[in-house]
Amino acid sequence: MSVSEGEREVQQQQQHLKVDYSKPYAKRRPDEPRSHYAQRLKFINELIRGMGDSLSDDRIDVLSNCYTNVKFLNNKYHPDIMEILEKYDPDVGSVINSRHSIAHWKTPTADHGQQQQQAH
Repeated sequence: MSVSEGEREVQQQQQHLKVDYSKPYAKRRPDEPRSHYAQRLKFINELIRGMGDSLSDDRIDVLSNCYTNVKFLNNKYHPDIMEILEKYDPDVGSVINSRHSIAHWKTPTADHGQQQQQAH
């Protein structure tokens, strides 16, 4: 039985993955968009490849949360953390140095909700 080229390619890609999908840090969060999850997994994979056994599961979980918060919410952390994040995803540097932040909808107030109900 021969292995198709597609199957061989998938096997090669899986050999490069270091993420253990049974770990809590590898689970997709309920409110996490698929695109963010895919990028977070890519970051985790690079992190594990680079730092290997020196990382505990808890540390990987914390760093992956920090990564998401920096990459998608423009949060900033202690320089040591930011250095790790940027090392394993160079795009984080452009987020850090950007003067623009992600636009957010204005949080509605209780008064605003009542005004909308009265308008209908």
